[in-house]
Amino acid sequence: MSLYEPICETCDENSITALATEERHGVALCGSCAISQDEAAYERFLSDYYGGGGPVTLTEQCQAADRERQELRRRD
Repeated sequence: MSLYEPICETCDENSITALATEERHGVALCGSCAISQDEAAYERFLSDYYGGGGPVTLTEQCQAADRERQELRRRD
């Protein structure tokens, strides 16, 4: 066992002392911060998979439908 115990960098930025148990991309993280980072990545994945982050306005929906119709007409 080494004398050096790494401190979670995310907790350290928030003035909290927590020992790091994991390392992600060169960043030392405690278990709680690692789980939070995993959950945030999964939420970003789902957001991208299901069509982006924010809600689409009615105008944007109509414009997208018009573009699709024009594209289909060109193909015919």
